[in-house]
This record gives sequence, C-alpha cells and structure tokens, in this order.
Amino acid sequence: MTGKWIRQTDQSPLQSHVTQLSSHVLNYEAETPPMNSTQSTIGEEDFFAMDDIHMRNLESYPPLLGPMQYSFQVMLSNYRQLLQKYEEVLCDYKAIQVDIYKAVQLQQDMLPVIPSYENIDIGVKQAPLKKLCGDYYFFSEIDEDRFSISIADIMGSGITAALYSPMLHYAIRGEELICPTEMLSRINKQAEIKLPSCVFITMLHGIYDRKLHTFSYANAGHEPGYIYRYKEKEMYELSGRGAAIGVLKNSTYSLCSVTLEKGDAIVLVTDGVVERRELAQQVIEQKIRKYLSENDNISMQELVEKIHYYYTEEKDQPINDDYTIMIIRRNYN
Repeated sequence: MTGKWIRQTDQSPLQSHVTQLSSHVLNYEAETPPMNSTQSTIGEEDFFAMDDIHMRNLESYPPLLGPMQYSFQVMLSNYRQLLQKYEEVLCDYKAIQVDIYKAVQLQQDMLPVIPSYENIDIGVKQAPLKKLCGDYYFFSEIDEDRFSISIADIMGSGITAALYSPMLHYAIRGEELICPTEMLSRINKQAEIKLPSCVFITMLHGIYDRKLHTFSYANAGHEPGYIYRYKEKEMYELSGRGAAIGVLKNSTYSLCSVTLEKGDAIVLVTDGVVERRELAQQVIEQKIRKYLSENDNISMQELVEKIHYYYTEEKDQPINDDYTIMIIRRNYN
C-alpha cells in the first residue's frame, strides 16, 4: 500500500464546533416528542414549545444564540400572521360551503317528481360534475292525455352554469303548454335580454301524447335524442336540430314527431354522456340498446341506474361534465 491510515487525536476548532452542534441536535431530538404518524401539521402550542427547546439548546452555545434567536422571532411572527390568515380563509371557505349547500338544495327543489303513468315508464338520472349542476330537466302535465318533457344543458358546469338554472326553470314553467317550436322561440327571445352574450343553452322540448303514443318535439342545439325500436332491437337517432338558445336572434325551430309502438323507448341525454363521439356509439347505441333488448321487465329507473354505474365505474374514460339521461318507454300492455 502506498498510503497509510492517519489517526486524528486532536480536533480542529471547526471539528469542535461540529461536534458541539451535533450534540445540540441530539439533545433537541431527545427533548422533542415525535409526531404521530397520522399528524400532518404542527399545532400552534407544539410549535411554540419547540421554540422553547431551541432556545434552551442554543443558550449552551453563545456564539449562535443572538442570530438564531432573532431568526426564530421573525419566523414566529410570520407564522402567527400566516395562522391568522389561514383562520380567516378557513372561515370564508366554510361560509361558501354553506352557501353552496343551500344552492344545491334549491336546485334539487326545482327538479320535478318523475311522473308515473299506467302505460308509460320513465327513468331519469342526473349526475353533476361538481356539487352544482348545469343540466336541467322538467316534466309538466298538460291534460289527462299529454305531458311535456324538457331537457337542457347550460354552457359550462358548476356554479357559473347553475346560476342560470332558476331563469330557465321559470321560463319553461310559463311556456310548457304551447307547441314545442313556439316555446323554444319564446325562451330564445327571453335569453336575448337576460343571458350574457357568452352564455348559451341547448335544449330539447317535446310533448308526449299517451293516447296516440306520439312524441312531438323541437331541438335547440341539443344532443339529438334516440328512439329504440323494440321489434327491431335497434336504436335510431332522432332528426331535427336548430340553433342553441342565446346564439341567434329570432331563431326558428322545426317540429318533428315520432310514434312509439309497444316496447319502444325515447332516450334523451345531455352532452356529458356523449361528449366523446367515439364513446357515444358505445354508450348509447350499444349499451342502452343492449339493456333495453335484454331486460324486458326492468323498470326505466333501474335501467338508468345501471347506465350510471357503467358510465362512472366500468368505463375507463374520465367524466368531464355534468350529465343527464332520461328514458321514456311505452309499456307492452
């Protein structure tokens, strides 16, 4: 070997300082109680108790006492300010959550009870992306044979979209007895006054005649509905589409109509279900058709719950929007 071990018998001043600081660290660790594994933050009392431990350790090493004590004082002052700010923000956050809860309850109160008829089965499932929803649906009985159906999607999601739900709700309630095309035209005129230029609403409104089993509807830029033909076991896209509400002044809408045979069903959705076009065929034309063709005795509410489970649990595509699905089936009897 060309080298040899040198035993250091005397410590240099720097090594002595390091040794003493190491001793202080060990003392500090010995005196500081360990945090629980579930404890993610240090409380105010614990923080100030640690300051006392630091000061006691530093008192045994005078060269660092003054500068370190000043540093700790600055740090504690900043900590107190941050803690106060945190408490203020937390208080504001709790107040906002209370307001959001009240808004959610208001939205729920606006939604109708799903109607029940002897020869018609209806199922509806709505799932907001966040707590508040930008989707909307409504049923209204016109007379003993007819009832109206509305499904709408306000641009965006969450609080911004939900703010316009009450306006749409009361606009629909005042117009649901008239022809679907006239209703959409009137709501569009109201939107010109009440909606900002950057907001629009897609909507499909129709009237179902339980005596004739016809569904007459008009579409304002909304996702096209589908009709399931029981005898053929096939799904077909409904025709007809106009401009979304709030996009064009004096928009006109065409009236379309389909007749349902026994076992046929109307499927209405918002774009949260079919936002990805490659997924639309899988969800609507395959999955719902499969459920309808293989479950003659299942209720439509059970069916939309199955679709909701598939959409949220089974498929590997993330949900990026509110979504609503509605199925109206003519019973077999």
